[in-house]
Amino acid sequence: MTLPIIIALVVVFALIAIVVPVKFMNMFVQLDKVCEESWSGIDIVLRRRYDLIPNLVSTVKGYMDHERTVLEQISKLREQGVQSRSVGQSMDVEKQLAPALASLFARAEAYPELKASAAFTELQRELVDTEDRVAAARRIYNNNVREFNTAIAMFPGSVFAGGRKEKPFFEIDDPVARRPVTVSFSS
Repeated sequence: MTLPIIIALVVVFALIAIVVPVKFMNMFVQLDKVCEESWSGIDIVLRRRYDLIPNLVSTVKGYMDHERTVLEQISKLREQGVQSRSVGQSMDVEKQLAPALASLFARAEAYPELKASAAFTELQRELVDTEDRVAAARRIYNNNVREFNTAIAMFPGSVFAGGRKEKPFFEIDDPVARRPVTVSFSS
């Protein structure tokens, strides 16, 4: 081989050695930011739900004096949810809050005056809408996390991952919490 060919090969390999890692690092940064953005979407919807809970509790309180324990638990979980700062903390709160809300709505069936209340019916409707938004935001977040985790696990990305760890999916493990909240608008 002649000297110009050797120099050209060295330059090409040097460029590849610089460009490929930079490309992967930029891809990881981009995927990480997309995951952060989609987590923000979940956080916004959860905060909306947390804002609805005090209205729900105050509406229900007058009708369901015997159910004070459930109302206190929901209020406590709402406060924990407002203070949560990570995916893990939010998942822990959600694992407890979803069944507590389901229990509250199930118990509300025993109070015909409460079911007839326009305020309660509107809050139920808003919470159901918010649950749909939470589910949609979770799907987006989990899809982005899957893309990130796949990128750092597959070759050659795993070579350039630089110690990046997989991100957790936003899942609810409790089978009771996986069931949809049953809401009945009939009298």
